[in-house]
Amino acid sequence: MSYPELELDKYPIVNQTIASLENSENIFYEEGIIFSWAYFIKLLKKKDPAKSLKLILPLLREYLKINEDKRIEFLNHCQKAIKDGSILSFNTRQNKKELKVVFVDYATEDIFDYLFYKKEVLADVIVLFKEKGLITIRTKKEKNIDLLDVIAILRVETARRNKVPFDQFNKHYLNRTGVMEGIDHWNFNLSKGSIIAVKPVNLDKLTIKKALLIGLDLSKMSKGECPSQEGCRGKKCSYYSYNMLRCRKRRAGVKDDYQRKKTGQGNIRVLRK
Repeated sequence: MSYPELELDKYPIVNQTIASLENSENIFYEEGIIFSWAYFIKLLKKKDPAKSLKLILPLLREYLKINEDKRIEFLNHCQKAIKDGSILSFNTRQNKKELKVVFVDYATEDIFDYLFYKKEVLADVIVLFKEKGLITIRTKKEKNIDLLDVIAILRVETARRNKVPFDQFNKHYLNRTGVMEGIDHWNFNLSKGSIIAVKPVNLDKLTIKKALLIGLDLSKMSKGECPSQEGCRGKKCSYYSYNMLRCRKRRAGVKDDYQRKKTGQGNIRVLRK
């Protein structure tokens, strides 16, 4: 990336682009998308790097120009959003990890990498509010953030807001991947760390923030705690309807240490008692 013909000093986006390309290599190459920058990066490691470089340099130069234009567009959008109060951020934690959550209104998802890797932002979780009530939540891949309780809360709150009777869905499936039968508003992808509204959910930002503050912090319990001697407080607890995994764990008497089990459904976080 140090070749003079690229004139890298012209592009402030370069460091951020490199970081996002490294991240893309880990994500997309495994999915077999050969016409991606991940594939081009792989080419540079072949036996004839000079030939690969000759092919890639013109494309990379154009890529940097496009990204620089987008950087300016994103910067202007965020500066305006800060002034009118439509962008906000807050901090929370998950286990020992400090997490920064950013809410932003924007039409397309190409702003994600900008907010993940811009040094003044460095978001860990981004909530994108698009037109027509559609919302996308995405986490930084390398942070390995657990969204299993977040999706459970979102599905219950969506059911409440859209007046879906609780007997129309199975509360034990609230954190399953994909689109849940009965509350088909959200598509949850565990491996990609994303939650996408596939149709309008009618949830305001305050409700989304509540879902993230409760769902991300796995040690957070409702007011009044959860007495280990007395066990689950049942319907007296304000979190009871969410049927979160941390609550199931306490009811089952499972230890607090856990790891995520790699299964097709991916809704099992605790492995041993």
